[in-house]
Amino acid sequence: MNIKEILKIIELHQWKEEETPAANCFVDLFKTCYLETKKVYQKEIFSVCAYYLGDNYLFEWSREDETRQTLSWVAEKYRNDKNYFKEKGRKFEEVSLNIEKKIQETKLADLSVFSNMRLAALLAEFKKFGRKMFGYAIITEALDFLSEKDYADNLKNIPASELPKAIHALTASEKLGFIEREKLHLLSLAKMALKDAKLKNAVLKKNPAVLIKFKKFKQELDNHADSYFWIQNGYKKANYLNEDYFLNSLAAEIEKKTIKQINKEEYSLKNREILAKKSLRNIYAKYGMSAESKLFFVIIRDFSFWQDKRKENILRLIYCIDRVLGETAKRFKISRTDLSFYFFTDLIGLLERNKKISPKELDKRNKVLFFSYFEKGLLKTKDIFGQEADEIKRSFKKQGEELLPAGIIKGFVASAGKSGNAVKGRVKIVLDPENDFLAEGEILVTGMTRPEFVPLMKKAGAIITNEGGITTHAAIISRELKVPCIIGTKIATEILHDGDLIEMDLKNGLVKIIK
Repeated sequence: MNIKEILKIIELHQWKEEETPAANCFVDLFKTCYLETKKVYQKEIFSVCAYYLGDNYLFEWSREDETRQTLSWVAEKYRNDKNYFKEKGRKFEEVSLNIEKKIQETKLADLSVFSNMRLAALLAEFKKFGRKMFGYAIITEALDFLSEKDYADNLKNIPASELPKAIHALTASEKLGFIEREKLHLLSLAKMALKDAKLKNAVLKKNPAVLIKFKKFKQELDNHADSYFWIQNGYKKANYLNEDYFLNSLAAEIEKKTIKQINKEEYSLKNREILAKKSLRNIYAKYGMSAESKLFFVIIRDFSFWQDKRKENILRLIYCIDRVLGETAKRFKISRTDLSFYFFTDLIGLLERNKKISPKELDKRNKVLFFSYFEKGLLKTKDIFGQEADEIKRSFKKQGEELLPAGIIKGFVASAGKSGNAVKGRVKIVLDPENDFLAEGEILVTGMTRPEFVPLMKKAGAIITNEGGITTHAAIISRELKVPCIIGTKIATEILHDGDLIEMDLKNGLVKIIK
């Protein structure tokens, strides 16, 4: 496929866009992810997807019509074959368990004694797990297109004032995600600390050396760090969280909460499934929802969990790949920065044949676009560099939403927070959560959030994203944190600027620039 053919395809369709900081070596893991569905579902659900990387920032595109059609196909399958997605879910869980097992093996392994060929085989295995996992779970992207109208059409008997609470109950998965599991265990540690004045004082002083005296607590803290050190990995690099990080999180919990408050929060997490089912029964009884509307929300809850599990799998795999990259960098005396521009095939070539990428080639990869498609039933990817990659990116970006009159942009209210109907504040654009600073109470504006954004989200007065649906990371975490959040604006990072004073209308999903 040549450039003209690609540009023609872009012109013929509308595109769903996502964005995040990223590195070539990790993007190469999932550049065909939409098309991997064909192997799992024996159906060409998606025909094309594209990824552009420039200066370690990623844009992703898939066809809007195919994504919307996916949701219709999923709903039809749920109606006609109740066991279809249950079976797929079981197989997806098997892949997830294999990835969980792999992270433990990799963590315990002494990679320095592995041969180059064995390291190459490990990378190939990580890639296989990643592609298979995406094959099952990338269809959950269809949820991102659900709008206020979709919810309203299925909740016609619910008064507008009660809609936010009902939507939250109807869309939240009954199962805990990895962020919630980490929070639950952290709460148990906080409760342990609050019951002993000396232990509490040691935690508040954030002194691991003193905590050694409290053997049981220290062991639990170590186990916590060992279980969740990977939760803020990103597509740009792995972030290894140590005991100090979790100790700081723990100190923050016990500084502001009593044992009674922790017990209440712990109870709601431990009994999520029971409480969720009770809440659903109450909504069904009170509002008399139709069978079709109930099914609509069953799909959302099921796929919300799949979406969370997919993210967990990715973060685990990024850790596994990063371990191999670290060993490879030392072995071949290549900087980690240079190695981040290697594709998977290059890494295999380096390990198996000592084939290094030239500085000129690495420089060329600072701007690259991966365009994946099917040709005669075969999955192919065209790699495009430099000015041609920029040209294709511009063609995609031309389809962004236009600014509404009077300096207003529109999105979807994911969380009203505690602020009532509106919130005002100063904008801070954050594209790289590791390096960008956010002051307490500033309005965090970004493309889309991921786990590495959580520390900033806790400080934010409100959150606005370009992308996302009601089940995406920004929506879920903002509701948990009770932080006001408007998602899916498409152009917030382009229209808003650092320091802008804005007002967020939390009833209608509008963002207005005041000055």
